[in-house]
Amino acid sequence: MKQKKLLALIGSICLVLVLTATSLMTACAKTAPSPTPSPAPSPTPSPEPAPFYAGRFITIVVGYTAGGGTDMVARIIAALLPKYLPGEPKVVVRNTPGGGGVIATNTLYNITKPDGLTLLLTSCSAVAMQQQKVGTVKYDLTKCVAIGNVGVGASIITIRNDALSRLTDPNAKPVVCGSAEGTEQWMAMPMYGREFLGWNIRWVLGFSGVADFGMAIRRAEIDMFGTSAASIFRDLVTEDVAQPLVQFGVLRDGSRVPRPDFPDVPVFVDVLGEKKPEGLPWEAYMGWIGPQIPDKLLLAPPGTPPEITDVLIDAFAKLVQDPEFDRQIRQRVNEAYDVGIGEDTATMMREALMVSPAALDYPKELQRKFGITE
Repeated sequence: MKQKKLLALIGSICLVLVLTATSLMTACAKTAPSPTPSPAPSPTPSPEPAPFYAGRFITIVVGYTAGGGTDMVARIIAALLPKYLPGEPKVVVRNTPGGGGVIATNTLYNITKPDGLTLLLTSCSAVAMQQQKVGTVKYDLTKCVAIGNVGVGASIITIRNDALSRLTDPNAKPVVCGSAEGTEQWMAMPMYGREFLGWNIRWVLGFSGVADFGMAIRRAEIDMFGTSAASIFRDLVTEDVAQPLVQFGVLRDGSRVPRPDFPDVPVFVDVLGEKKPEGLPWEAYMGWIGPQIPDKLLLAPPGTPPEITDVLIDAFAKLVQDPEFDRQIRQRVNEAYDVGIGEDTATMMREALMVSPAALDYPKELQRKFGITE
């Protein structure tokens, strides 16, 4: 009997304990805060892509020898362009003379990879040679990408002091005119001078650039050449070797007037005077010298992506506003110059190449007549 009472008491105690534990657990469940979910980790931001030109090299190819006007402009651009390109790439100049710049231009057009890493700086002669459909020309400048250009003034013919008297004397030894191909833009003046003024001239071809002309005229291997780079013939004047003879002049209100930096050098059309031809010969002359043939052209190969060329054009536009660019061009090349940017340069090239077939044929006839070409 006592044992049964003891077991009943133990059972009652166990039941009370179970009920108490259950009540406590229920209360805890009601009052315990829900666990706060851990925040999702923030995505790691992607790093900004490096500018295209960061850590890269740009090569500016010049189709002429070192030391000439085109080469000097290229080196000024190469020194200042990096700070205006995102990534500040290194820019170097490589001279590849030959064919009056044709070899380098052919290479840019047909071979150079359009990746924005190789550009060409060439002269107005490249435009003139395409315009005249010279046989060695295997390029179309209108399909290249024009970054910009630096016009350093109209061409001027320079002649040795001791050859000046022979120029108009048909019985004297001919004045030797040096040329690359016989088709450069400035060649219009000596060719028309011989045809319409009776200038006593013969030609020697094969020069690689203005620097070669400068050495040849100092050694009396040639007597005459043309260039637009004032620094070249200013040195010759200082050395008492040669003097400016005649210039194309610049267009002002429809007329040709002397360059501001050479106001005393006569304009060729004025030298012609009453012997100025009319009709086709004059149409050919004006087509040859161009209404506004751009000089010192900075070009990228055809097919270069717009996202690259847009960066280059923007950098060039900023470069030509740099006071240091202005100082160096004026000091090393010409006091007077003008610039074109992007589409402005492309438009000038297209306009210069719009010459009638008959006007193109006339200079070729003169070249054959004078033995410049076969």
